Amino acid sequence: MPAPSLVAVASAPSEGLRLLEEAARAAGSAPEPERVWLEESYAGRAALLRTGELEGALLIGPKDEGVALAWWDTRPALPRRLGWCFGEGFATRAVARTFLEALSREAPILGVWDPAERAYPDGVREALASRGLERTLRKDLVYPLDVPLPGTDPAAAPGSLRPLGPADAPALVRLLGRAYRTNAVDRALFVVDIDPVAEARRSVDHLLYGGVGTWRPSASFGVEVEAGRLAAATLVNEFHGPLIAEVVTDPKHRRQGLARRVLLESLAALRRAGAARPRLVVTEGNDGAERLYRSVGFVDDLSAVGGIWLDPDAVASIPAYPDEA
Repeated sequence: MPAPSLVAVASAPSEGLRLLEEAARAAGSAPEPERVWLEESYAGRAALLRTGELEGALLIGPKDEGVALAWWDTRPALPRRLGWCFGEGFATRAVARTFLEALSREAPILGVWDPAERAYPDGVREALASRGLERTLRKDLVYPLDVPLPGTDPAAAPGSLRPLGPADAPALVRLLGRAYRTNAVDRALFVVDIDPVAEARRSVDHLLYGGVGTWRPSASFGVEVEAGRLAAATLVNEFHGPLIAEVVTDPKHRRQGLARRVLLESLAALRRAGAARPRLVVTEGNDGAERLYRSVGFVDDLSAVGGIWLDPDAVASIPAYPDEA
């Protein structure tokens, strides 16, 4: 019996589409919003595969059929972050381990996305752990509509608070570059371009111009402590309801109440607009951010917990941004 082999998904697109369709059907039993995210993810990968734009690989089984599919970003500035899915009956420890070994021989792996609490069975997670990868959780917090907003003291934090607009994009690029300069885990999660200026620009463009739903500038705020230089900001998008996509502070201005100030202003603006329940996502280990969110009234949404399995050595090798990005 021949051993499983690795081939480019472009060489057998019909097999890749079949695996994505099977994964989407399996996701139909997941609770919302996990079901929505998983189905949209698989549909998006299928669309890329049909146009020849999906960079990925198939694990071919002994009967010459695709048993697993992996995909990754086409700009390999960092080791690969994989997404993957398995054919029905093949999401096992043995298949996942064989697939990981084959993919690792082809190129270094930074991490493997684990997008929802029930996305992969235990055997797949055991295979990831056996390869030395460690799971970093990302969880949703929501702000109940019946929770009163805490009061604010405008004099308690420095700077000028104002709503953001498209003209603030360059200042947001500089702020994000500074804020994520030394956060290796967040860079491991999100960085595509190793150049900090290009990466910060990509992130801002993604949020402002349709990469994550629709930007809501009326609920997005910044604090200026110097003309043209943002010290803190929130970015809010409409993405399956209001998503507070960024709460970010310049490291030079932390512990001054600025993040709390812009966050509460965004929550107040959403409430005035009669918006649905706001949510945000926090990474496990970001204790300061989680304390802030809970202190103003955010609570867990246990139906939306996912993350990524990261290689600690690969994360440690990611270079820090320079002082000015």
